[in-house]
Amino acid sequence: MFTQSRERSRFAVEQLEPKVLLSAAPIDVPQVSALDLGVGAESEANSTPSAGAAEEIILTDSEVSELQSENSLELQSDGEVFDWSEGSGNERIVEEQSTLSGSGDLGSDLANFGTVAPGNSPGTLEVADFANEGVLEIELAGTANGEFDRVLVSGAASLGGSLQVSLLDGFRPESGDRFTFIEWGAGQQSGDFSEFSGLDLGDGLSLMPIVTENGYDLVAIDASGPVGLLDGLMSFTTGIAALDNQIEDLLNGALDSVADLSQSAFDLSWNYGPLGISGSFEIGMNGSEVFFLAADATLLVDASGSANGFDGEETAFRLIDLDLAIVFDSNTKGFAFVGSGSAELLGGGLEIGGDLDLKWNSLGRDLAAENFTAGSLSQTLNAVNGVAVLSGQDTVISFVAGSLTSDFSVSLAANGDSGFSVSVSDGALDFPGTPRADVSVSNVSGTLNMDAEGAVDLALSASFSATFAGLNISATQVAVTYSGGQGDEAIVEIVASAPIGLSVANLSATAAFYMSARAPPSGTTPEYFFSFSNLTLNTPDVVISDGSGAVLATVDGVAVAIFGTAAASTSGFSAGARLQFRANTTGLEINRSVDFLSGSVDLVFTSAETAVDFYEIAIIDAFVQFGDNLQIRGSLAWQQSVLEIGGTEFAVRTLNATNLDVFVGASKLTPGVWGIDVGASGLVLENANLQIIEFSDFAEGSKYVIQASGAFQATDLGDLVLGGSGTLKYNQSGLAFDITLPTPGQTNAGVRMLFSSSAAVQISVADFALEVVDQSLTGAALITIGENRLEVAMSSVSATLFLGTSLIGVRDASGTIVLSDDQAYGTLTGDLLFDGFDFFSLSGGFAVEFNTGDAAVEEGNLQLPAGPYFGIRGNSVRMTVEGETLLGDFLFENGAYNAATGSVHRGAAEAGEFDVFMLSAWNVGLNTDGLDIGDMSLAGSAVISNDWIAADFLGAFEVTFDQIEISGQVGLQINTHTAEVTLGAASGAGTVTIVGGPSFAIFADDFTADLKAAFLKGSFALSVVDFDGTPSWQFDLNDIDLRFGGNLRNPLLSLHLASGQFLVTPDGLLGELPHLEIGGGELNLGGTPDLTFNTTGVDWNGIAAGVFELGGDLNFDFGDFSLVGDMDFQLMDSLTLDRSIFHPLDSRPSKACASICRTCRWIFSAWARSPTSAGRTSFCRTALLE
Repeated sequence: MFTQSRERSRFAVEQLEPKVLLSAAPIDVPQVSALDLGVGAESEANSTPSAGAAEEIILTDSEVSELQSENSLELQSDGEVFDWSEGSGNERIVEEQSTLSGSGDLGSDLANFGTVAPGNSPGTLEVADFANEGVLEIELAGTANGEFDRVLVSGAASLGGSLQVSLLDGFRPESGDRFTFIEWGAGQQSGDFSEFSGLDLGDGLSLMPIVTENGYDLVAIDASGPVGLLDGLMSFTTGIAALDNQIEDLLNGALDSVADLSQSAFDLSWNYGPLGISGSFEIGMNGSEVFFLAADATLLVDASGSANGFDGEETAFRLIDLDLAIVFDSNTKGFAFVGSGSAELLGGGLEIGGDLDLKWNSLGRDLAAENFTAGSLSQTLNAVNGVAVLSGQDTVISFVAGSLTSDFSVSLAANGDSGFSVSVSDGALDFPGTPRADVSVSNVSGTLNMDAEGAVDLALSASFSATFAGLNISATQVAVTYSGGQGDEAIVEIVASAPIGLSVANLSATAAFYMSARAPPSGTTPEYFFSFSNLTLNTPDVVISDGSGAVLATVDGVAVAIFGTAAASTSGFSAGARLQFRANTTGLEINRSVDFLSGSVDLVFTSAETAVDFYEIAIIDAFVQFGDNLQIRGSLAWQQSVLEIGGTEFAVRTLNATNLDVFVGASKLTPGVWGIDVGASGLVLENANLQIIEFSDFAEGSKYVIQASGAFQATDLGDLVLGGSGTLKYNQSGLAFDITLPTPGQTNAGVRMLFSSSAAVQISVADFALEVVDQSLTGAALITIGENRLEVAMSSVSATLFLGTSLIGVRDASGTIVLSDDQAYGTLTGDLLFDGFDFFSLSGGFAVEFNTGDAAVEEGNLQLPAGPYFGIRGNSVRMTVEGETLLGDFLFENGAYNAATGSVHRGAAEAGEFDVFMLSAWNVGLNTDGLDIGDMSLAGSAVISNDWIAADFLGAFEVTFDQIEISGQVGLQINTHTAEVTLGAASGAGTVTIVGGPSFAIFADDFTADLKAAFLKGSFALSVVDFDGTPSWQFDLNDIDLRFGGNLRNPLLSLHLASGQFLVTPDGLLGELPHLEIGGGELNLGGTPDLTFNTTGVDWNGIAAGVFELGGDLNFDFGDFSLVGDMDFQLMDSLTLDRSIFHPLDSRPSKACASICRTCRWIFSAWARSPTSAGRTSFCRTALLE
């Protein structure tokens, strides 16, 4: 604990990039580098305190030294020391990515947005008010004060964020242990943690988090053997087996009174269906009804449909500070749960809070103002029979920039159905407003559905109105939907799917719309985003119809961009002209890009466009849309003609023109809006050659056949460059034909149009080029339109990763890549390109794969990490290095390596680094000379330079024969460099340094070998050798514990092997483990025996086939006998003998003798001398050992 040598409390501050670690420095703070202080490296004037502590005073070097001397402190490397004692009463803030640790009295309020870790394993922190939105770390090392972390709050405690619990120094709580880790005054607490970790201690022991009137407790309870009720549908435990049995007898009617219990107050965990209940209860009884009462219980309503103890990972409603009654009728087996408490939602994308009531009554009778008293507790219960609901009034559901307050109810059932269906009624969605902006969403009702993973779906209706300076929507009926999932921003959306009356820029209009409210770039008042469709806008100049666009509405007014068509000819506008309407009522310059449908709209207004109620209407180039994804812009001059196709004449209009723009959208385009204007993703052909045939004879209307050729480019498809010349074809007619379309003004000239009957949009590109993640892919491509994306089937592709003059890549690759909104990804499989490396080789099929998007890709078997990512992957390929062959899955990426730290990263090398290939590996096994024995599955990483490869792999290894099993965690390290190499450890914990090579080592520090007769445990090195012309495993053993015969707990012999060796071949095991040290066991045996075994069908190294024996020059005492000499213990599958045989020395038998046993597994043969009363007699004795 930090010792205060003065009246001032000082805290050591360890610098972390880019934040600071604030730590109250106890005497046992870990030493990183003594006296390596940030304040010592520069003058006091140049030191800057943390922005989160307004009253921080940086100490001088002499004060730092004095502080160290007085308190025996070792300060962290690059640390600073601040004095927080001046100006007491101010709030101290722990910022994100910062940690406050230590013991003592802060003398102020504490707001935690980073991490607070009281003490130094453990300690006590005292504060005034405590607000937690970050992480609170609590360590438990014992049950007494001072043996676990505590936060003492003299003021109010406002809880949120995360609670992380850990155990220290091997401490394991016992059931019933209680740790009050936060203390506050009565009624001074609000909120609860939204995330928990470390509560499950294993083997059924867990920590129950319970909020009481005066603090926050963790109560240990052993739920490994709960009592089951109602055929196992209901269970409970107090963590005390004897008491559980007594309560079970009481509930089953075997006990008559609670007076028969060993205690009437206890901690209790109770589960039924989705309900998980915990707390301190008192028990009472009224007739056949047994009841349990609690004043500070905790209730978990699990969205999975089955509560099995709380570990902090559930999506669930959690009620704390719960007044709760559990009633159970021992005669009818009916039950009731009735209580109320403060609730919040855990694990979902929404924040839901408020006071909720639990009423679940299956007693078969109503509870009407019925009083129950047990010990010091008394409760009055109301619940009609058959009710099963969690409900509340004025429950608050929080979204970004708004909240929904409503009546709320969730029906409960014990059938295991997952998810919640929440009924919402009489609700109001509230947004902050100002005199110039007001949004009203009232009479909200419907359902909120949530699955077990926390994904949310709203199906609500409401009355909506909005008033801004420049936008007015009168009360209208709308739908309320939700965008967001677990971990995402919770954004509520208002949708009017049919056109309604409104005004835009003080002009009358009708439109359908959806609206979302979002946090602004600065300030607290939200911004409102409207997307309009089916819009008709009446301006003094022209009526704009078939319009769509976006509006940004703020407290200052609105910024508007709408695209549409002139409804009729007016002065300056011809009917059908494409128009853009822009308006700005904010009086401010604006430069924003706002979401609109699948793209975005740029709202740009200069200083010249800030006049009051500014608007303008501009004519834009006309375009025509064909289908959902194809738009053509430019002057379209049609020709009337007749075409004969398959003997049928068709009246058509044709077009053969140049210099038109063609846009192909990756997803459905908005009618009436040129896709590029609103940031739609897709491909564009500028100045294309275009041919169109319009067939007007179809009953359902005109059908078009379109052919366009030119140079393609990508727009809004993410971080890529795309190019190539090709031809687009689109056939709506369903006709197949081959014609030449005449070129206007040219005799005997035309363009061939060869079409199948396919209706798909197809783009054929012979010289397709794609640049992604600084790599180029070239080849032929066929582009089609998928579901909200473009799919590119590529062939004859080459792609290469270079490392100096060395390379790894693929050629003649083919496959499909996907182009979608702001993302391109895919995989192309081909032949391996490999050159320039002489220290390893590769063979097998490889593929190039990439992802330019921020999100990972999971589609069937295709799994790609978040981008920017580009790699060469081979599955089930062979890598040969140092004469050994690995078979597995390998991924190569360009990267950079820091030899000092062992760190690697994607991309080019920076200062202190050099370029390498990063290798990731999975499912790796040794396959030298075709070795195929056992199962090895390793994973890890490697660094490949121009001159060497270093790798660290880790994984499982198992060999199984008849009743023989060898298994363990195996490590593989490779280093062809002559110097040691540091790289990231395969275990994921830090780095590993691999000694200089060249070397190829397989090893295990903890493996087990169950050889049927013997059990081995220890470490080994593994290699491949040739045995009788067949590749086999050679195990070189070191420091082995060996248990021989009997069973693992009670072996006949416990032995130790310093070193030895055995082989695993395709036919079995061969081994000779010499000079074993006897360390105990059931047999009184002395000496240093050898263990030899050969389960193959051939003799080896003097060991006959089928032998498995322990033997040598030994001494053995059993019963009245003491034997000294050569003894062999042999494995026998079965033995049935009926007598013991002794032979004089001169009649020594040629085979071993045996004793009687029908169930024996082992026989030992011994030639020995035994002292008897008649003198020394030589004999042979064979005994049976079970």
